[in-house]
Amino acid sequence: MQKIEDFLAQDFPERPIIGSDLLDAGGIMLITGLTEVGKSYMIVQLSYDLATGQDFLGFAVKQPWRVALVQAEISHNRFQRRMRKIGVTYGNHPDGLFVMTDYGLKLDDPRQWARLDKELSKHPIDVLILDPMRPFHHGTENSDEHMEAFFGGVRRLQDKHGCATIIAHHLKKPNEFIEGSLYDIRGSGVITDRPDTILRLTKTENHVTLTFDKVRNGEMEHPLDLQLTVNMDGLFVSANTLTDALVLVPADFTAMSTVLRSIAQELEISKSSADRVLKRLVDANRVTRTKVDGKSFHIKRNS
Repeated sequence: MQKIEDFLAQDFPERPIIGSDLLDAGGIMLITGLTEVGKSYMIVQLSYDLATGQDFLGFAVKQPWRVALVQAEISHNRFQRRMRKIGVTYGNHPDGLFVMTDYGLKLDDPRQWARLDKELSKHPIDVLILDPMRPFHHGTENSDEHMEAFFGGVRRLQDKHGCATIIAHHLKKPNEFIEGSLYDIRGSGVITDRPDTILRLTKTENHVTLTFDKVRNGEMEHPLDLQLTVNMDGLFVSANTLTDALVLVPADFTAMSTVLRSIAQELEISKSSADRVLKRLVDANRVTRTKVDGKSFHIKRNS
């Protein structure tokens, strides 16, 4: 405890991890959705965007962050294939991205907690990602006491290592939904109370919708319509961004570098994000790409 004057005289620098107040250092983000909606693909994409300093679906990532992705959902070889596929799209595997598969790690167990603490001490990070939440605790999700123990373990790691945390978690069965409600999220109310931001993925016939169920530190964002191309690269891209970018592609062949700059400037995204969008348009046969003189690529919008 301290005097109010002493408290107000202290300097607490802001460290936004993801812009629009979606995630700050020391904050918690929950990404929810039904099984097979693409939560883990979004988690992997987010880990690469954070580690490379690329915007995440239009939200600013100001710098590359050191990220630890700990997963306990799929086998080592399947996880490796997923990471390798997405890494090819990004062009490299960032030095600041660390991965770990551990099916026995429980953050409500002091001995297990110490194991992860030791790893994070060897590899200092800014963001810890857990995918999914269920394997990382001993308790019952409907128990407030058990969920307090899990989030208590998360908070102790955050306090010691100064990191933000992103957690993937499941929704209830659809027949138990209260549409658009935080009560759709499986388990105790502690699970929705502790995070600062809660994102929900919902699959529709033609796309996946990302909604912002909770943004404690900022304004609620409008839902985003996304497209997930698992067969190509396993990445999400905004459907609106694809539409807007297509308009900016000339009807006649133009140097790809020129079009990339135009898309990046007009849509206010990074060049690497613009390149990713163009690749989607080429794969969807909306844009034609050809090499001129065996050197540079030129592209044009298909009629």
